Amino acid sequence: MLSAAAAALLTAVMTVAAANADTNITTQTSTELVTSSAGNIVIDASGAVNITKNNVAAITINSSNVVSNNGAISNTGTTGALGVIIDTTNGNLVSSFTSTGNIDLGGNGTDKRGIVIQGGKTFYGPINL
Repeated sequence: MLSAAAAALLTAVMTVAAANADTNITTQTSTELVTSSAGNIVIDASGAVNITKNNVAAITINSSNVVSNNGAISNTGTTGALGVIIDTTNGNLVSSFTSTGNIDLGGNGTDKRGIVIQGGKTFYGPINL
């Protein structure tokens, strides 16, 4: 039998796990994704994250969730296009980013960056391209 404190702790852990359900992209989406709300992100070979937004990343890794791109990540036709940001602002991250797919920042505009690590803390994990 669980004590009230143990039951409350178990409920809190289960709530956090449910809040970070994984995201599997099997088709095209035009919404940028952030790991702190999307959980682990897997972009299938038939999937894509396609945005056109200035100074907004198509994918942001800001939690200890992993991202695997087997399809396409794009932010095309805009100045300041960002593909993937690894943001350590809130603390050190243990994660990974793997891409066997494409990262496309083509089209009009300047000041484009494919993969950026920012935030001042440490990213512990591989980046495999």
